[in-house]
Amino acid sequence: MIWGEWFLFTESTAIISAFFILFGIWMTIYKMKYYAFWVKLYGLAWFLITSTILFFDSESILFGLLYLAIYIIMAGISLFLRQVMFMVFAVIGVYLYIFNLVFDIFEGSAIFPLILGIMGVSIVLLAVFFQKYGTRLFRRRSNEKIEPVVEE
Repeated sequence: MIWGEWFLFTESTAIISAFFILFGIWMTIYKMKYYAFWVKLYGLAWFLITSTILFFDSESILFGLLYLAIYIIMAGISLFLRQVMFMVFAVIGVYLYIFNLVFDIFEGSAIFPLILGIMGVSIVLLAVFFQKYGTRLFRRRSNEKIEPVVEE
């Protein structure tokens, strides 16, 4: 890993942005949803930026696996909290990890364009999957039944 002022600045920004995410979740729980959206968006954006900088600067395989695990856990949190925003940033993080692996392993290879094409098709298929099943995955849980409106 790279040690120095820049690394400590980036690392501390990642930690602070994680606290912003947790504070946004707390605000959502305590019914301050309008402010919570912006706090979570700010925290998620800065966490993605700083953790990606740390990941690309690092040569450690374990840090790469930690990076991947964080974003897979974030996808699970997204399904638990029923918030699409977390899933968007989780998918971006996972794809950044996979693209980094592809560029490190297959660069200069004859199958490099094929692998990039497969990655592009997987992004399109993920978007189609989200269009089809997104409303079911992120539907709000409630105890009240919603009656359909019937016009007479």
